[in-house]
Amino acid sequence: METTGAKLAHEGVNSAQKLVDDALNAGGGAIFIDEAYQLTSSNKHGGISHQGGQVLDFLLAEMEKYPEEMDIGLFNRLGDLLVKQHNVAEAANYYEKAVDDVLNRTWKTGATKWGTKQGMNDFVKIAAVVPDDAKNLVAKAKAGLKDGTVAVFKGPLFDNTGKEVLAKDKVGDDDWNSKVTFYLKGVEGKSPGSK
Repeated sequence: METTGAKLAHEGVNSAQKLVDDALNAGGGAIFIDEAYQLTSSNKHGGISHQGGQVLDFLLAEMEKYPEEMDIGLFNRLGDLLVKQHNVAEAANYYEKAVDDVLNRTWKTGATKWGTKQGMNDFVKIAAVVPDDAKNLVAKAKAGLKDGTVAVFKGPLFDNTGKEVLAKDKVGDDDWNSKVTFYLKGVEGKSPGSK
């Protein structure tokens, strides 16, 4: 059986009870909950009635009552993507942390930003006509992104009007990146997000 965290959070314990009853009446089985983080009480759904914490408490108690008959799987789209990329070990690590966070009520909603270091993107192929020294530079940059010795944005950086936007030796983190509404020095034009 499959459902979503949002559906259960909206419909409440009665909906979860029906899933459990259906699984038990079928002789046992698995309930897969996509986007299970939506069951955490810290997650808000606008005007939707939120009963996610109660549902999670109920499901955990049911799992303890019926350990042999029922399994509850928690899904998250990032983990699904890792599986599709055949990065099963990383997916298992991600799922294990996600499940632990939900069960411990420590899940925080928000963006998960993974890059080269976590295996989410990669240089698949470099054309044969690219010189070896350029290929070596790419390999060195990729290794630096993986081990953290290379930063994509490191100051001093200036926008194309001459204003300093990142101080000397500072690294542009996610917060800094989210506020970029300018083009860097050397780029002509005006950013659509600039004032």
